[in-house]
Amino acid sequence: MRIFFQLSRKSERKMEHSRRIVNESQTYRSTKRQYILLAFIVCLAVLPLILLGLYYAFADDTCECGKVLISGTEQKENRDAEVKISYNGQWPWTAQLFKTPQNFTCDATIITNRHLLTAAHCVEDEKNVEKYFALVGQRVWTKKQISKIYVHINLAVLKLSEPLEFNDFIQPICLPDLKTFSIEKIQMATMASYDNYESLIKSLDVITTVSSDCGKDIICAFNNVTNSCLTHSGSGLFVKNEKTQQQSIIGIAAKSPAFIKCRPSDVLAFFQLSPYKPWIYEKILECDKDEKDCQKPCNIENLKL
Repeated sequence: MRIFFQLSRKSERKMEHSRRIVNESQTYRSTKRQYILLAFIVCLAVLPLILLGLYYAFADDTCECGKVLISGTEQKENRDAEVKISYNGQWPWTAQLFKTPQNFTCDATIITNRHLLTAAHCVEDEKNVEKYFALVGQRVWTKKQISKIYVHINLAVLKLSEPLEFNDFIQPICLPDLKTFSIEKIQMATMASYDNYESLIKSLDVITTVSSDCGKDIICAFNNVTNSCLTHSGSGLFVKNEKTQQQSIIGIAAKSPAFIKCRPSDVLAFFQLSPYKPWIYEKILECDKDEKDCQKPCNIENLKL
């Protein structure tokens, strides 16, 4: 009988031990599931931030400004050795602005994947923004509608209805770094503009100067050998950093001399960009409340002050 009770107690202890192990195992599995669920929730919360950070990091790496991505050989114009006919992709930040398909208005310059820069007088009918559109690229034209126009004194920032897709023929230009840039130190620059009758871009190296004779915030540009009248209103005046091989836009053509005979001594006026950079940066960061695509535009880092 005693042996029976001893065996019974041993059996009860084993069963109790087994139940305790089962309970502990169930508690462990339950706790483990809770931790897994918590980790999953944390991942869902953090993942969008990680992806957003990767997106911006990738965008910055693939959005270098002022760089020509393809090489080629420019040709000298037959009637004027100083004027150069550019190869496709040599000026990938240039654009053409139209008010109607038959009404070419001005040149413009790409500064982000959502914004162009031009002269204020090129968009005098800014209230009827739906009439304006831009053509970008050279080899294959891309048409983009203008959705908003910002005007400040002499310059205008044009917002595109949808972002540009950058490639070898469509790239943003750099704006000058206000911490290191000095317009007084610039003596030579290049102006580039679409030809009046063809979809070609012609360029000309010019001597630049700033003085009271030019006017406030105006760059005077001229070429001693040939006439300088190949540029349209709104086209850019560019300088190249030989160390980084990046180009920056320092001026916007103030007046179109098309169809006017110019002498080699004639001077063209360009609006300086440096005084406008804080305003340009402010307008680029503006975002409509009803706008679906309100992401940081490409090349925004270069536009910081």
